[in-house]
Amino acid sequence: MFLDGVFFTEIDRAMAQISAVEDHYFRGERCETEVEVAAVAEAGVNNTLIGTGWRAHRLGDVVLTTLLNYRETAVHLTVAVPNAKGLLAVWDPAQRLVFRLPTGRRMWTAEEMRKGIP
Repeated sequence: MFLDGVFFTEIDRAMAQISAVEDHYFRGERCETEVEVAAVAEAGVNNTLIGTGWRAHRLGDVVLTTLLNYRETAVHLTVAVPNAKGLLAVWDPAQRLVFRLPTGRRMWTAEEMRKGIP
């Protein structure tokens, strides 16, 4: 059996993404009860959580939600924090991206987090 070079590139990319958040996995506590993940209903699309997975880990006041898609196609999910309080930032530590609201605002209100991030 041989491994194609693209395979190694993807392993390297995955390792870089995991290293950005590994403290949450090793030192944080699982906290799936603090987060809700749901498939977004779309017209004409059979969108379910089948073929996906997710976990949540808390380290201090930061909750890391890891979303996994094992399907060959994209899946649209909503991530909500039902008991959110105050203002919250939502970011992708692996890509170093901050999720902004359509208005360009960087901080999400507790009400917006309770509704969920599409």
